[in-house]
Amino acid sequence: MQIQSAQTAQFTGTAASEQTLVLKSRALYSGIRISCTGSGTGHHTKMLDAINSLVLDVPEYGSRSRRVDVNSDTKWMLPIMSQLSALSQADANAATSLVGSNGDNLTASFAYIDLPVNKLNLEEDVRLTINCTPGSNAASVQTFHISFLDYAFRDIYFRPFFHAAAASSVQQWFPSDGILRGVVAVATDGSEAAGSWAEARSSATVTQVSLNGEQATTFSFPQLLGAGLDEAISGGTPGEYYAIDSYSMLKTFPIQNVAQYVDVTRGASKGLIIMGVMSDA
Repeated sequence: MQIQSAQTAQFTGTAASEQTLVLKSRALYSGIRISCTGSGTGHHTKMLDAINSLVLDVPEYGSRSRRVDVNSDTKWMLPIMSQLSALSQADANAATSLVGSNGDNLTASFAYIDLPVNKLNLEEDVRLTINCTPGSNAASVQTFHISFLDYAFRDIYFRPFFHAAAASSVQQWFPSDGILRGVVAVATDGSEAAGSWAEARSSATVTQVSLNGEQATTFSFPQLLGAGLDEAISGGTPGEYYAIDSYSMLKTFPIQNVAQYVDVTRGASKGLIIMGVMSDA
């Protein structure tokens, strides 16, 4: 079931601005759908080009209340977050209208993403903060509509980190206040535009991926991890994610209730996004 919320956020003009929506509901819900429509001269026709940052804050989770927190570098992971939050392949296919591997719109000037909330009580309202640049003209408009979802989502949240000019080994720690359930690393090509933000698989510039520096989880031929996103999202069918220079440890991930780190070695001075898929301790 999907219930439309009364809350909308509208941005107009050429300057970046920020709005916070306080999401009120009379019933518990598991997720929200954020849809974006563009109109007017010069507006962005692709949702992720219009978004500068997005924060989904669910206060009842305390220090882990920021379930999603992305900026201009890590926003490209939003469709991947949507799909990883789904319980099944069918749900993952419908979890976003964006192309997961490149952030492109399937339909110009309209797109949506589903994000997990897993609301625990009705005493505290969820807050969604969006920073948006509508377009290149004073008449440019971007409007965000919110709806509540009450079907099952995975009980997870995300910690994405961007490393610029990652020409050598990058070590990313994930805190012990949550449980690390998996890791996704994507090499970016620096284009910073929907449709081509990720490096192509053919470049294969990542030369090693290691979890906690342990021999059993150190891959000096990281192409072995290349099918991980397709396996977790599409059930194993080679698809769109294998086309990008991505590496993931998701299925049969070694679960430990301690701080963990991933070490990624990249032989190119470009960007690297490392995202932790977390659950509550």
